[in-house]
Amino acid sequence: MTENNTQILVEMFGHYKNEEKRVTDDGEVIPLWRIAKTMFHKAGFPLSAIDTIYTGMDKDVREALETLIKKEEADVELEPFFPLVSDWIQDHDKYTEDDYDEAWKEAFSWRNRALMLESKEDYPTVDFTIFGTDGSHAGTGLQHDASKYDTVSMAIPMKGYVDWDAVFDDDDNGEGGASAAKASSTASGRGEAAAPAAD
Repeated sequence: MTENNTQILVEMFGHYKNEEKRVTDDGEVIPLWRIAKTMFHKAGFPLSAIDTIYTGMDKDVREALETLIKKEEADVELEPFFPLVSDWIQDHDKYTEDDYDEAWKEAFSWRNRALMLESKEDYPTVDFTIFGTDGSHAGTGLQHDASKYDTVSMAIPMKGYVDWDAVFDDDDNGEGGASAAKASSTASGRGEAAAPAAD
């Protein structure tokens, strides 16, 4: 067997990460690991071609990837790579606890730069990035950094896994977070749920 050394950065953005906003399959909520499997299938990149997957600190995404790797019996290392925002705030005098969002964005950009640029620091360098998006969170920051640092980036559409009625209902009840999704869905049509990859 030929050893591969392909290293990638994987993220998943959007409402479909929320179980309450996810479509069902025969009445059962589709698990996030099956959606992740579909994401790799759409990207045309099998797990067998990957050596290491780097991801952020999102617990649900990390567990979904762990489950997928286990079910596929794939020889893939999974490595969370993201600075703790609380530590970032402590290490940078310009931030306070009230500046969490701004500190997160800066930490996010630092992480992308660290993984996408070769440097004297002992950080890995990814070959490309894959991220799922439902249109409500387009991953523009990740796309921007990938382009800036000359790294191939693939946005994989996952809109069909969102129960948009549930999202819109929250928006109508003043819970927020769905306005951009509603605009995107209205522009392109809600469509039917995407068929998940087979178990």
